Amino acid sequence: MPEFQMPNKIDHLIYKVAAIYGHKRETSLQSFLVNCQPRVEENVTRGGDYDESAGHDVYLTLPKALYLEAIIQPKLDERIAKDLRAHDHTPGEFIYRVIFEMEKGAEDWRHDTGLLVKTVRDVEPDAARRIWGTGYRLFLSHKSEVKIQVTELQAKLAPWGISAFVAHKDIQPTREWEAEIENALSTMDAFAALMTPDFRDSNWTDHEVGYARSRGVPMIAVDLGMKPYGFTARFQALSCDWPDAGVQIAKVLFKSGKAIDSYIAALDGCTSFDDGNSRAQAFEWIDRATESQVDGLVAAYNRNRNLYCAYAFNGGPRGRSTATGWSPTSTAGAAAGFNTPPTTRPSSLQARY
Repeated sequence: MPEFQMPNKIDHLIYKVAAIYGHKRETSLQSFLVNCQPRVEENVTRGGDYDESAGHDVYLTLPKALYLEAIIQPKLDERIAKDLRAHDHTPGEFIYRVIFEMEKGAEDWRHDTGLLVKTVRDVEPDAARRIWGTGYRLFLSHKSEVKIQVTELQAKLAPWGISAFVAHKDIQPTREWEAEIENALSTMDAFAALMTPDFRDSNWTDHEVGYARSRGVPMIAVDLGMKPYGFTARFQALSCDWPDAGVQIAKVLFKSGKAIDSYIAALDGCTSFDDGNSRAQAFEWIDRATESQVDGLVAAYNRNRNLYCAYAFNGGPRGRSTATGWSPTSTAGAAAGFNTPPTTRPSSLQARY
């Protein structure tokens, strides 16, 4: 097969013609050549019956914006091909055509259009209940080496109505491991990547990140020794240590009305005054509540003695934290010793909402 000179000369030829366009102040034409990545497809045609010259196609790969502009300009490809031919003097070779190409899109270009139809694995309701129980469904993506810390995090989130999935703890040994993880990913409400130093060393964590991104659920990257990278760099990022991770994650999730609903539903599970004081710190994370959510808070408070007898639910201190001034109670109820729970909505809630 003959060795052609044109592929090695094409970049210099494009530089030469671009310089001519610039000299003529034809900056639009110059821009196409300056920003292109050329390649040559050799010997696609011959000069004619008595001409053995080899004709080559020149492909110009352009950024998206320039490509879209180039293809709507009448005969732009012919103009550039003509000018390249006029300034090329390679013996036995010539430029046959110029063909525009668009540079390769980003890996997630379909998602970026906003038009991608989200596909979700069909999961039977019984299977979802088995995986999650009740509560706001948070998938915790993590390495198995930190399963103890992740299990402790799961327990810390539960009183605030957040049901966290921990693969190495929640999957029954008799069930197919991969299928159960995909069931959880398909039914989660939110996703948190617990980014320990070896997080990216697992194919599973990257798979889980990609799945969550395709679902379009709220996503959090928790820096526990590794900075977010790749897709995770686009998530809402938190930097904290393990003891503080639960509070920091819950604060983000409580921007969702669904998470607040789950928190209110979980209040019936309060089992002690100390438990009530712990659950009350979530008040600080609720920026807005609907009328029905306020009613739900008051109703939960009224029917659970562990709540209406907890100091924090009555404007008192929550451990080392301080009250926010909108607890669902009344001064009269606190003064009465909580022997009878209040039956009306406190004025403090009415003023706030």
